[in-house]
Amino acid sequence: MKYKHILLKLHLGLILFLLFNFFVRLLTDISISSYLLFILKIAIYVTGLMLLFLTIKPFEKKAIYFSIYLLSPLGVLLAWLVDGIFGAIIGSLFFWTISVDDFIAKNGYYKISHPFGGFMAPCCRYNLKKDYFYLVEKKLGDFSFDEPNLSSFTFTVDEKKRTLNLNYQLDNTNESNQFMDTTLFLN
Repeated sequence: MKYKHILLKLHLGLILFLLFNFFVRLLTDISISSYLLFILKIAIYVTGLMLLFLTIKPFEKKAIYFSIYLLSPLGVLLAWLVDGIFGAIIGSLFFWTISVDDFIAKNGYYKISHPFGGFMAPCCRYNLKKDYFYLVEKKLGDFSFDEPNLSSFTFTVDEKKRTLNLNYQLDNTNESNQFMDTTLFLN
């Protein structure tokens, strides 16, 4: 019983912390690191599953809440079997709760990431973030780049002008390597 009480406090504390982080990110574009955020989301999911099995009384409000952590992956499996747009919408809703931005590249304290937008998201939308102390990151802006077949690239950032200078090599099948230099303005 003592473990159940500790797990419940941990679970609710993590949810409150992530909600606080969500609202701070909406207001100031400052958030905890994506890696730490993913670990905390998985910890919420695991404690929710553990609390389901510790409070498995039928039709109790706590048990109904914790059953979401078991039923949501089953819903994604069912959505995958159904296929089509309905399956993509249900799968995207589940994965949106536990996903973080996909890491693309890093240059010093700056990093480029691709935000999760679901299975039917538009292509080539990226975020530029700056790391502070490996625990906190600030979104400097976002940009669109319509060249998805990049083999290698480097980038530099000018925060005052809000620009991103991207040097990349096109992924060509012929022997000549083409290098491109593009300056993008951050939104």
